[in-house]
Amino acid sequence: MSGSRRRAGRVADHPVSGDGPTLYLESSAVVASLIEGDAAAMTAIRQARTAASALTFAEARRSLLRATLSGRLSGEEVAIAETELRRIESGCMILGVDDLILARAGRRYPMEPVRTLDAIHLATAERIDDPAAPITILTRDARIRENSVLLGMRVV
Repeated sequence: MSGSRRRAGRVADHPVSGDGPTLYLESSAVVASLIEGDAAAMTAIRQARTAASALTFAEARRSLLRATLSGRLSGEEVAIAETELRRIESGCMILGVDDLILARAGRRYPMEPVRTLDAIHLATAERIDDPAAPITILTRDARIRENSVLLGMRVV
């Protein structure tokens, strides 16, 4: 797994900082914006400088596939959601799931139990959080929300 970071689809080796506040996109919020029509999540995504784990986009694509197979979304709705997902991804700093993130994900979090994929999101957010340029977590997941707050991060 790669430890590289991407901005607008390109690999970059610099931390996410220096350009103002960053919004970390956790999968549940991205999926809520795409499938459930969560307008607040979509507005936040569109108005912020964003960062995410590569995991976010894999989970979002799997959710779109499940929504397609279950008939929850029509072909037209899926096409619109896929286009929006590509737009979000193209403007996002994307961090790969590397050994440091996996090591952090394996340790205890303030509010356990934490599922593995959620721990990867938390570890990724912690890795990019910087006191000089703090991040905010965009999530719709209660366990991610609780842990983020207990770790001292802002949450919307």
